[in-house]
Amino acid sequence: MGCVTLMRQDLNHAGSRVPAAQGCDAMLAGEMRGSGRFLELARANYAAGAEEGVVAMVAFPNANSFAPSVRGLGHHRIVVLHHFYRRIGVRAAAGYVADVVVRTAWGLRNRAALALLRRRSRREWRVETTDALPSDLEPLLKAWRNAQILSFWKDAPYLRWRYEDHPDHRYRFHVLRENRDVRGLAVTRRIDGTVAICELLASYRAPREAAFLLREVVRQCSRDSSCQLVEFYGADAGFYEAAFAEAGFRASPHSPLVMTGRPLRSHHVSALLPLPGNWTVSYGDTDIV
Repeated sequence: MGCVTLMRQDLNHAGSRVPAAQGCDAMLAGEMRGSGRFLELARANYAAGAEEGVVAMVAFPNANSFAPSVRGLGHHRIVVLHHFYRRIGVRAAAGYVADVVVRTAWGLRNRAALALLRRRSRREWRVETTDALPSDLEPLLKAWRNAQILSFWKDAPYLRWRYEDHPDHRYRFHVLRENRDVRGLAVTRRIDGTVAICELLASYRAPREAAFLLREVVRQCSRDSSCQLVEFYGADAGFYEAAFAEAGFRASPHSPLVMTGRPLRSHHVSALLPLPGNWTVSYGDTDIV
């Protein structure tokens, strides 16, 4: 007649792995709605998770489940993900000819900005784009984890499970290298005329390196005339804002993506959980892209 599910989704606390879970599907038969069974099932699920050692759970509730989660299950509204976007075409609004003219002008401006970033940095950056994750990601991922107060745990096995081995969607991996070292990673997915950036990581949260990687992603997307928009949803203490601004993206602090959560058992992370400034959350941390 109904179910409420949790998926194991560990958290990262300054480089340490914390057992956690993410709320997934919740379903009730029509005649059961409004009966209180959703809260009953959720509480039983949380209790089972706590018994298994799960410290906290987070969720990205839709409009129907947000109020019951906050009012009935003790969730905190932790953060609203910001929307970062860059239009690379105007076909829908202005037609094919205007799209070609505008895309060409924007593409030239983006290439000039790429060259300027490289010159200012005095670094030998290059970007590799593949359909498989490289085998030498761990130094980047370790540096990224150590630079966060709270985030979702990301190591190479997780990224392969989440993206490379996904049964339904195909993702591309954009790897920023300096000499042989991996300095940044972006994961993208094409959805009709939009390229969704699922992940953006840079060593020690360096915005300029991330901006170079983002502009290279935009350059590659601009080659395809059917691609009209590049976008990302995320929230953190300033890295995303700085990187996307330098890459020429616009930003809105409002979006439909809200992260909630609550502790399930006593732990030193429990007091940190409700504070939005502690979190780094990316589009790919949700279950919708």
